Amino acid sequence: MGLFQNPLLLIGLSGVFIPFIIEWLFRRRPRQVSLPTLRYLLLRKEQKDMRRQNRILLLIRALGCLLIALSVARPVLHNETTGVSTNKDMIFLIDGTASMGQQVGVTTAFKTATRQTSDYISSLPKGSKVSLFVLTHRVETIIENEIDLSIVAGRLRPLESSSGSAPIGVGLTFLQKYIEENKLENPEIYIFSDFQKITWARSEKSISDAATAMNDLANKGTLNLIDMGGGGEYNLVLKEFAPIDPVLAVGRLVSFKGTVDIVGKPPGDLKIPVNFVVNGIKKNAREITGPGRVDFEFRFPKAGEYLVTIEIEGDNFATDNKRSYLCKVSEDVRVLLLDKKEGIHDGWFFQRAIDPPVKKGQDRLSPFGVKVVNTSRAVYENFHEYSIIALSATEDLDKSLAAKLNNFVRDGGGLIVFGGDINAYHYNQHLYKDGNGVLPYKLDSKSRDLTKGSISFTASSHPLAASFTTLTNAIPLGRIWPIALKKGESLMEGVDVLAHAQVGEEMMPLIIAKKTGRGSCVYIGTTAGINWNLFAGDPVYVTFFQDLLRYLIGNPDKGVNLNIGERFEEPVLVSAQHLLLNGPGRMRERLTPKKYSSEIDSPLKVRFENTSRNGEYVIDTIPEVMKRRRFVVNASDEESDLARLSEDEIRGSLGGASLTWIAPDDDTLFRKSEGKALTDLAFGILWGLVILLITESFLAARFGLRRGQGLQTLTNSSSGIKTTISKENS
Repeated sequence: MGLFQNPLLLIGLSGVFIPFIIEWLFRRRPRQVSLPTLRYLLLRKEQKDMRRQNRILLLIRALGCLLIALSVARPVLHNETTGVSTNKDMIFLIDGTASMGQQVGVTTAFKTATRQTSDYISSLPKGSKVSLFVLTHRVETIIENEIDLSIVAGRLRPLESSSGSAPIGVGLTFLQKYIEENKLENPEIYIFSDFQKITWARSEKSISDAATAMNDLANKGTLNLIDMGGGGEYNLVLKEFAPIDPVLAVGRLVSFKGTVDIVGKPPGDLKIPVNFVVNGIKKNAREITGPGRVDFEFRFPKAGEYLVTIEIEGDNFATDNKRSYLCKVSEDVRVLLLDKKEGIHDGWFFQRAIDPPVKKGQDRLSPFGVKVVNTSRAVYENFHEYSIIALSATEDLDKSLAAKLNNFVRDGGGLIVFGGDINAYHYNQHLYKDGNGVLPYKLDSKSRDLTKGSISFTASSHPLAASFTTLTNAIPLGRIWPIALKKGESLMEGVDVLAHAQVGEEMMPLIIAKKTGRGSCVYIGTTAGINWNLFAGDPVYVTFFQDLLRYLIGNPDKGVNLNIGERFEEPVLVSAQHLLLNGPGRMRERLTPKKYSSEIDSPLKVRFENTSRNGEYVIDTIPEVMKRRRFVVNASDEESDLARLSEDEIRGSLGGASLTWIAPDDDTLFRKSEGKALTDLAFGILWGLVILLITESFLAARFGLRRGQGLQTLTNSSSGIKTTISKENS
């Protein structure tokens, strides 16, 4: 800030010349008379005194004009220049939750808050100590106990509103602990917020916590609440967006489902434009007139990573008007079938079920692609190229193959183990490993023939079996290789039953699953073909194994499609060097790969937990270092209701703490900052002007030189001179 608050009014300084101009305009020039005696008359003492008095009054009047011009320009002095030092502790908490991204006027509520905070901090007196915090999905510390106010203003400038939704009690409790830990005495506390109900009064507990904290803060210091305004009649919300089938492959038609909701009362003729965007290019658009589901279809032309986005328009809160989905599309989802036999065998039925042949020009029926490899050649395969591995019955399970299968599942793969003519001892020794392997359960020592047996899904509570519980036709089952479970004994914890082998009233677990590490293993206690059952001849066979593979794969893109506050975690394959993460709002952060598990063979991983802003995040590295280097964060719909609390509701519900409320159109904050940082000299100048005018009037009366009196005196003097000259001439 300059030395004058109204510098344009300094043009009034030209008024200093007004008295000189008036004097010049009204001055009477004496006629030159060539009489020697006149020079002696002009040197008389009275004439000298009169000229001196005229000059004094002229200067006083010019000085009066100068003071008038300075007073209207309002000169000020910064307290730094006057040597004033306060050593005051100033604490600022800015509500950075998602609702502060709503448009208020020509900018957002958050930008208005940061601008006002920056202006106020910049005008604080020398010696003020500033601490600044922002509430997102947690409390973020921007700066602490900083006395260089220009540094604080610099930290404020790049801040962006987040998409977090933490309750205000989190921020208030943090300020309590901060004041106690730093032993601050009577700090000034400023909280900038739009006072959204979800933030301030989410539940009875949050209201109670906030009230307790507010009263405590008011007792420890001076509490100021600054209202940023906002709210609106209605708000459009995108609540979800994802593909219906998350297992994607090139050339298949993919359906994306989005849900649009409206909070508040929209106008009756509202039309909502909805845009479907792939990698920044608009692929489709439509218009809807109300809340509901909206679907888009898209066929990915080639393998790669795609950022798919849905956007809506029509309100003042853009944060919840966009949702993104990051997906990795392959030529096909690769499945490896390990089988000793060739031709039409047990594994052949499984292969046809998950990768049925199609005629040229037809759409693919399945996203899966199967490669059949002889069990003896499996050790030469790179298992990490596959999402699923199916092990058909084998009598000589190799130890090295079993080790590769164990590692494959722990690293996130899915394994299906079929029964049949097997060596149970090798399976138990290399795959079950006394419960430390990936096989869900120890196998019995021999197979069992069933009389009038069938496959039953009715007794299973697993979600995968829900689609098959209503089957009316029994699926014949003649032989099984059961697990080592005694009659009446319960299964171990963590083992799920997908289907049973039923013989009369007896139910024996037939298809069981267990999660191990990051992956899962399913054991099917019968053959994949028709040797021990007629499952492969039933239409349900295809549907079941398509669903089973999707269950094992899950959502392959789940780890890179996050919501606010969720953690990103990805293994690092090559290097332990620092990695640079670039995020929305020019965010940049270094990530250090670490081992987060005590296991010897646990991989290095990077973690990032500060997902407070929606948008795309990219780790600056090469594909050989990390499989997934990008991830997206979507906003929570918790903040979509923009209803606000009034001043009376805040004071009433939060315990009636002693506080100062500053409304959006109130300039109290700036007047307080001016009083702290500036010394206004205009008032003193006006008092000086009053004294000067009194002095001018007194001197003018004392000298007898008001304009009329002065002219009369000069006239009398002139008449006296003329009379004397006339007498001498006569």
